[in-house]
Amino acid sequence: MSSNVCYNCNEAGHISRDCPQPRGGGGGGSRDNAQMLPQPDIDLNVSAYPEVNNGLVEAIDALESRMPLAFQDQHEVLKMQTEMLQLEVNYKELYKKIHEQSVMRHNLEKSVNKNIEDMQKGAVVAQKLVKAKSAYEEMLTKAEQLLVKAEKRKMAN
Repeated sequence: MSSNVCYNCNEAGHISRDCPQPRGGGGGGSRDNAQMLPQPDIDLNVSAYPEVNNGLVEAIDALESRMPLAFQDQHEVLKMQTEMLQLEVNYKELYKKIHEQSVMRHNLEKSVNKNIEDMQKGAVVAQKLVKAKSAYEEMLTKAEQLLVKAEKRKMAN
């Protein structure tokens, strides 16, 4: 006789794969609900010791009376956390706006400085033009004076 025991029927001599009985039947593995005895209803809330039961009831009542305070505290904490998150979001938005404004200011300063440089270059050119015009006018007056002198000499000759 072999030492193998079947897990289906709990008989020795074969294994569950070679078991002649159908699975789930036979060896007491299945239960018939009709043969089960009805269980009596047990009240689990009643304690064998009334003083312990009363103490537990008082402790539960004390906890239940504190629960609204705990929920209120938790609500206040959550409210503060949401306010902090909102402040953080506002801070980030303001930081972005300030950064954008500083970039715009920097670009504006660059363009103003470029315009000032262009204006200064234009002013230098204008001064040179004014000097050139005055030099031209001086040359014209000298040329006219020379022409007048030349005509006077011709007339004198």
